[in-house]
Amino acid sequence: EYILAAYNGAIVMRMPSREILKRHYLTKDRLSQVEAISAEHHTDCVVFGGYEVEDRCYWRPRHFDEAHQHYLAKRRESHRETWDALDQWGQLPLDAFPSIKYFGTLAHLTPLSQRLEKELNLHMPVIGDPFKGEVFVAQATDGSVHKGSALKEIARLFPTKGPLIAAGDDYNDF
Repeated sequence: EYILAAYNGAIVMRMPSREILKRHYLTKDRLSQVEAISAEHHTDCVVFGGYEVEDRCYWRPRHFDEAHQHYLAKRRESHRETWDALDQWGQLPLDAFPSIKYFGTLAHLTPLSQRLEKELNLHMPVIGDPFKGEVFVAQATDGSVHKGSALKEIARLFPTKGPLIAAGDDYNDF
């Protein structure tokens, strides 16, 4: 038995039973604010649906140029992810989801990330994409959600259990 925190801590589950211990998701109504800021930065995001929908993702292909569409197609194939195309966020079949992600250059994502964090109270680290080194990923979760808060919640839920071990693959995991 072990505890798994996913989407930077937006969901905490007991494994292998998959019992959800904590869930702190973004709500669909926030997408209109995200959309407005994204448009000003000439980009769009991908909604990651989470465990409950088998990690299905939702995106609006017409908001991505040909180069981004090509990169995202290769990434989807490599990660074996299922992405559903939407015309507008109002078609999103979820009321809540763990995160949204942006893909691009560090120079493009850094100001976007800073603005979304400040104006919409999101937590949005920008990390190198392990899939393709020159591309970066900015994953946004609710402002109260990050790996540190997930670890604190696990420690609170299981104060007398053995050691707490955490792993990650980039600087946002510190």
